Formats: sequence, structure tokens, C-alpha cells
Amino acid sequence: MSGRLFRTGLFGYKKSDVVGYIEKVSKDFTEKLDAKEKEIDSLKKELDSIKQKADELSGAAEEYEVAKASISNAIIKAEKNADLIIEEAKRSALEEKLKVKREIQEETARLRRLKHEVADLRRDIVSSIKRFNSELAVLEEEQKEPSD
Repeated sequence: MSGRLFRTGLFGYKKSDVVGYIEKVSKDFTEKLDAKEKEIDSLKKELDSIKQKADELSGAAEEYEVAKASISNAIIKAEKNADLIIEEAKRSALEEKLKVKREIQEETARLRRLKHEVADLRRDIVSSIKRFNSELAVLEEEQKEPSD
């Protein structure tokens, strides 16, 4: 109460003015204190809400980290499995290639044998036909001679 003067009485300031001033200052102080307490309560609630959200976000971040680690491990496993599958496919393809090459060689050798057998058979047939023709010629000669 700057600049206010209390009225004076017989023994100093008037008691009612001083008491009124004290009551007014006390009331103002109480109102300001209540307002500040309400503001503190509001800020505490806001802080609690923010802490709860921070805890939730922290939990979510931890879950994401666990999921990230799990996904990373799965990708690494998948890459290893893919490498193993590729290596197995290469090995299997090489084995199959060697098997087919062996079969081709065997079939080529078999074809050569068959060609030789066919050639031998052809010679035998030609030889048999020549012998048959010569025997036939001899028989024809023999049949012509007695009739002469």
C-alpha cells in the first residue's frame, strides 16, 4: 500500500485502518498464494502427463529397438541362408553338369560301338550277300550244265 497513510488516533495510528490494511494485504496474499498453488497443481499435472508420455515413448522406443534387432538378425540369417542355398545350388548344378557330361561320354562311346557294330554287320551282310550270289551263280551254272 504504497503512499497510503493511516489515520492517526489517540495512541498512534487508528487500529481499524491498520487491521483493515493487514486484512486486505492478507487477503491479497492468500489469493495470490491460492493462484500460485493452482498454477503449481496444474504444472504438476502437466509434468505428470509429460512424464507418462515420455515413459510410453521410451517403452515404444525400446520395443522398436528390440524389433530392429530382431529384424536385423532375421535379415542376417536370411542372407546366410541365401548364401547357403546359392552354394548348394552351385554344387548341385556342378554335380548335375558332371553327371550329364559322363552320360554324354557314355552315350558317345555307346554310339561309336553301335556304329562299329553296324559297320561290322554291314560287312557281314555284304559278305553274306556276295557269298550267296556266288553260291547262287554256282547253282545256276550247275543247273545249266546238265541240261546241255
